[in-house]
Amino acid sequence: ETSVRINGEKGWFWTLQNEQYTFIHCTDNRGYATLEGLFPKGLPHAIIGHDAYSAWFKLPAKGHQLCVAHLLRDMNFFEEVYKSEWVTNLKTLFKDAIQQKNKPIQPFQNFNSKLAKLLENPPDTNHTLLVPFVKRLLKYKESLFNFLDYEFVPADNNASERAIRNAKVKTKISGQFKSIENAQIFAILRSVVDTLNKNNQPILVSLQNLANFRPE
Repeated sequence: ETSVRINGEKGWFWTLQNEQYTFIHCTDNRGYATLEGLFPKGLPHAIIGHDAYSAWFKLPAKGHQLCVAHLLRDMNFFEEVYKSEWVTNLKTLFKDAIQQKNKPIQPFQNFNSKLAKLLENPPDTNHTLLVPFVKRLLKYKESLFNFLDYEFVPADNNASERAIRNAKVKTKISGQFKSIENAQIFAILRSVVDTLNKNNQPILVSLQNLANFRPE
């Protein structure tokens, strides 16, 4: 999800997407109520990748995958500030896991077990900025390596960020959306165009066919 300006107020673009489909929705609410309204039964067959925003964890799903790219950025910061060997070892663990995903011919390692050993011996609590990060890893430890267990689950949510980047570009050019209705029309069109792109379908011809479609 990302914020946008709508008639002088803050609004939100949400996206859920995979290799075949993109769904984008605009609302004035960033809370769980938006997801609950869109998916009242949850997504029981999906592994949802995100950056640990709490609303996503409230949505019933098969599982979750925290964005490893976000975690690595945090680790780079902590490594620079504290010169911590523990952080370096943790970062190496996640990088090895990504390599395992990209090169499955390598001998498989038990990354959850290695993570558990690291979390059993956390760094000095004097590293105050690092304490909340360690607590987050402990809280969501079941959502860190799901990308290794499911072929089509990526280690990051970069594709989702790309899916809603157009909304940010649009507001940088025009300043804002004039209404929530217009913002939602934009979201629908981006959903359709991105889905057509993912399926190698001609954009203009497909949009023309949709415009001319009349149900019997």
